Amino acid sequence: MELSLVMFTEKGERRDFPIKSKKATIGRNTECHIQIQLGMVSRRHCEIRVNGDEEVHVRDLGSSNGTYVNNKRVQEAEVMAGDTLKVGPVIFTVVIDGAPVEVETVKTILEGKKREKIEKPTPKPVAAKPTNPDDTGSIDLDDSAAPLDLVLNDEEEDDEVNPLSELEALSRQKKP
Repeated sequence: MELSLVMFTEKGERRDFPIKSKKATIGRNTECHIQIQLGMVSRRHCEIRVNGDEEVHVRDLGSSNGTYVNNKRVQEAEVMAGDTLKVGPVIFTVVIDGAPVEVETVKTILEGKKREKIEKPTPKPVAAKPTNPDDTGSIDLDDSAAPLDLVLNDEEEDDEVNPLSELEALSRQKKP
């Protein structure tokens, strides 16, 4: 029995991985037969076994993200020619003895690979300068003082009073 796993890159380039032994492992580990150096793939993700000349089985080796056959998560399953095997983001098509002759192009898409980070401008904190060198910056409010209602809004409007400036003004007031 000739067994190989076929995958297509993001650019649509075909890659064939022949399985020459009765047992092959897929994972990040350098000792694996098929190495996939991606964080979503476990060190020893799954194992492919050829039983005699008739059956091919896949077994998950306790991976974090699971092993999928035809988009169904499996612990162990028999795979047939034309089935898809998903390991992390990589999608393989199982080819047994040359079948299927035409392998459908299923591209492996690595999410987030080329995304640009969009940074939001962060407001710069403004430290209040004490007017008196002995001033600690704390505010003493007596019972007659109006209650403060501080709300932080993401959007500032020009015609609204900034609650932080109100707080600064109160801190500069002297007690009678």
